[in-house]
Amino acid sequence: MQLAAAVGLDVAPVEARSANGRPFLLVERYDRGCDADAGVHRIHQEDFCQALGVPPETKYASEGGPNFKDCFELLRRVSEQPRTEIIKLLDAAFFNLIVGNADAHGKNFSILYDEEGPRMAPLYDLLSTVAYPDLSPKMAMRIGKRATLAEMDTDGQAFFTETGVGIGLIRR
Repeated sequence: MQLAAAVGLDVAPVEARSANGRPFLLVERYDRGCDADAGVHRIHQEDFCQALGVPPETKYASEGGPNFKDCFELLRRVSEQPRTEIIKLLDAAFFNLIVGNADAHGKNFSILYDEEGPRMAPLYDLLSTVAYPDLSPKMAMRIGKRATLAEMDTDGQAFFTETGVGIGLIRR
């Protein structure tokens, strides 16, 4: 997550800590706000499964959960600035691919509903699953028709066709 922040992605603030010799990751809540008068208040958010009416137990595309086509269509439908939000999701998809996060599923992306209008929430569940050999290398949401990094090519046409994202943005 710190790497994602360093390359300019919108990421929830995170810090590695330990307590009693046990390491943990402290992730700052982005779905809370503070008022001088009222104190802490909740900012509504929905993960992509919730927003698409998909039960949490089917969060993986292979189990009937959202795929990238569904996610990009959702952003086009709800965002006040869909181009900006589409770029954020596209950057997140490729970041996850590059760092080897095969577990980026529909519950790992959310829409935040605040005074700025519906928009992608900061990224909050980024990791490198390739560091865990017992986990599947197949991505939770395929990029085009590709499920693993080894299958990727530089064409991008299948992803462009599936998501409707401009080929120029994909190549960038």
